[in-house]
Amino acid sequence: NEKYVQSIFRDISEWKRTERQLKEREKRYRELWDNAPVAYHTVDTKGIITFVNKTEAKMLGYKPEEMVGRSIFDFILPEQREEAKKRFHKKLAGKRLPKAEDRIYIRKDRSKIYVSIDDVLEQDSDGKVVGVRTTMVDITNLKVAEEKLRKSEERYRRLVENITDVIFTLDTEGCFTYVNPVIEQVFGYKVDEIVNQPFTHFVHPADLRGLQANFKRIMEGEVEPYEFRVLDKNGNIRHVRISICLLLENHQPVGFTGIMTDITQRKQLEESIRQLAYYDPVTGLPNRVLFNNRLAMALTHARREREKLTVMLLDLDRFKDINDSLGHSMGDQLLKSVGNRLKDLLRRSDTVARMGGDEFMVLSPEIRRIGDATILAKKILEAIRKPFILDKEELNITTSIGIAIYPHDAEDADTLMKNVDIAMYYVKNHGRDNYRRYNLSMHDNTL
Repeated sequence: NEKYVQSIFRDISEWKRTERQLKEREKRYRELWDNAPVAYHTVDTKGIITFVNKTEAKMLGYKPEEMVGRSIFDFILPEQREEAKKRFHKKLAGKRLPKAEDRIYIRKDRSKIYVSIDDVLEQDSDGKVVGVRTTMVDITNLKVAEEKLRKSEERYRRLVENITDVIFTLDTEGCFTYVNPVIEQVFGYKVDEIVNQPFTHFVHPADLRGLQANFKRIMEGEVEPYEFRVLDKNGNIRHVRISICLLLENHQPVGFTGIMTDITQRKQLEESIRQLAYYDPVTGLPNRVLFNNRLAMALTHARREREKLTVMLLDLDRFKDINDSLGHSMGDQLLKSVGNRLKDLLRRSDTVARMGGDEFMVLSPEIRRIGDATILAKKILEAIRKPFILDKEELNITTSIGIAIYPHDAEDADTLMKNVDIAMYYVKNHGRDNYRRYNLSMHDNTL
């Protein structure tokens, strides 16, 4: 019997050609991914790396073959692994997740690298999930810069919040958009009670117009420190000094930024110094220095407007006897009471000053007639003659008054003061409890 073999031949040239093309295409795409500028890897459903491109391997300090076959979680910062696994399983389950996420990987040399990852599900031809494809971008420089910025911001924030001055920003409407906690020491309000409130809400009404004018100058490009008063939460007046500048974006005003300093203590000290320099400590009246300043200004005004003014010198009669018999404390109370009576008689434009001892000066500017001085002198004599009740003691005194009128009796301050002194001593030497206007005959001790 003859045996034979039957064969069937099929031409697979086209299939082989297609297979070869697919392999070449796969090789080409693999080479493309392998040398892509973006790090790239694939993992199976257990998180085992099935492919990693050279870019990612180099980024992490490995060779590709050192990573393939290992769990991707081995390369993630231990503190982030659990969170990364949760995200991975949620991804496999098809849950919607943020497209990108920042994560820290560990290089082969154990250094850290910050990356931004973007992953998508990998499926086979039947649509079955077989793993995850992930791209990674090195953002270490960005994170380092952000950390430096955060630390810098934290440092400056602490500086701003702990500085002794108030740091603030306003919008273009003048409302607070930021203020550091120091504001509580100035206004007594909490920060959240200040923010969004108008700056003008806290300004003393008498200083509001001046502050608004200052803001107008700032809008015009001027930057000058400005002092004004504010009202705190309890209604107390505090003095502040601010320096403000305009905030611009694209050359357009977007608000203001400024520094505010509480100068209340400085103002109080200045006022104390001014009181010591210009006011009598016993009576609270202007002293010789302030009187002379006001006389100089009044004379300048009188010359310019061609007006008259009166100067009077008062000396209390026998005050030394009261001071010696009842004591200096009683004497001081009497001087203060005399000063108060004189103030009650005078106009707001007039000045009464204590020149020292028991002498008082009265400056009465802008008098219309010479006779007005005589009328005022008579009122003063009558007021001083009325008894003073001090510590249940009744004291009776009188005063001697000398008068000099500008420009009739003198045209300068020194001569006015000299002549009014002559007139007062003339009264002293001729019976006291009276007044006289200066005249030349007084030099000869005659009327």
